Amino acid sequence: MIGVALAPVFLVACALLVVAGVSKVRAPTSARGSLELIGVPVPLVAVRALGVAEVALGLLAAIRPGALAAGLVAGAYGVFFLATLRLLAVEGGADCGCFGAPC
Repeated sequence: MIGVALAPVFLVACALLVVAGVSKVRAPTSARGSLELIGVPVPLVAVRALGVAEVALGLLAAIRPGALAAGLVAGAYGVFFLATLRLLAVEGGADCGCFGAPC
């Protein structure tokens, strides 16, 4: 079980996963372009599937918090961190595509 003091932070992390996932489902081209920049060419359907997985993880972790859910959320953020580092090394000003198309 997540500690009471950390529960709001964990719920915000879960909500951010849901928002990012919905954005990838709605507008996957920006995330796809970012993945291509770091050497991971994927079809749009794969980006949408990633978005659906993020939504599912964020909702599941918020509804059923625990050690496994927290580990999976931390893993998702770890992958995001590594992808962001790679993206910064390749293209300093590129958008990560996490929240759909840039405004």
